[in-house]
Amino acid sequence: MQNLKNYKSTAIVTILLFIISELFFYQELSKLISDVQKLSDIQTNYSILIAFFIITLILGIFLFAISLKLLPLKPDKIVTKKINNSTKETNESAKKIEEETKKTEIETEETLKLKSIFDELKKVKDINSFTENFLINIANKYEIVQGLFYLKDTKGEFTIHTKYAYFSEEEPKNFKIGEGLSGQVAKNKKAMNLSDIPENYIKIVSGSGEGTPKHLLIFPVLQKDNTIGIVELASFIPFKNDFINQLTILFEENSDFISKLIKN
Repeated sequence: MQNLKNYKSTAIVTILLFIISELFFYQELSKLISDVQKLSDIQTNYSILIAFFIITLILGIFLFAISLKLLPLKPDKIVTKKINNSTKETNESAKKIEEETKKTEIETEETLKLKSIFDELKKVKDINSFTENFLINIANKYEIVQGLFYLKDTKGEFTIHTKYAYFSEEEPKNFKIGEGLSGQVAKNKKAMNLSDIPENYIKIVSGSGEGTPKHLLIFPVLQKDNTIGIVELASFIPFKNDFINQLTILFEENSDFISKLIKN
């Protein structure tokens, strides 16, 4: 606003100087015309020149007046636009912060739930108790409907060690690194999150009958970059990336403890 006032003052002074200058030039022009007429015998009509001068004077004043009148409109529009943009950016920033806060809270809750499971597992004395308690606790705190825990034997094969809610006449088959989906996970050392798994791949038996979960998570149990176990978890709902990441981190942090239990 202060800049606007300064501009108006400058414009008014400029107009006054312009008018004074024009009047001065008009006076000098009149003298020049008078002197020329005295020196020349030719009678020339200078009315057109004088009219052009007057029109120029009026036009100059008019343009200054118009610019002075329209000046407040432009800054107002600019200020309004800046305010709108600032408000929009503020709203977007607040929304982003809110989303990040919610995400952090969810991640923290996820981490605490999983850490509580592993805190309990650190109290066990053998690998049987570890695998059984892990599958039971993970199923109770999350919507896991079936779980399998494989361990690698001395021959390099992964054999079933613990089952949760597994109902089938056939035992889960052993596999080697690279064989089947679980074998690929053992080879690549990265979790595999599958959706829309084939019918009859997994069957769940409950009081309401049989069902087929659509989501399967297979992740490796690593110890010094070696796959020592494979865990399969089945669910009717998708597995979140935060859950998978935190689960992977916690197994890595407890890899030495798990390896020690296996050797004992």
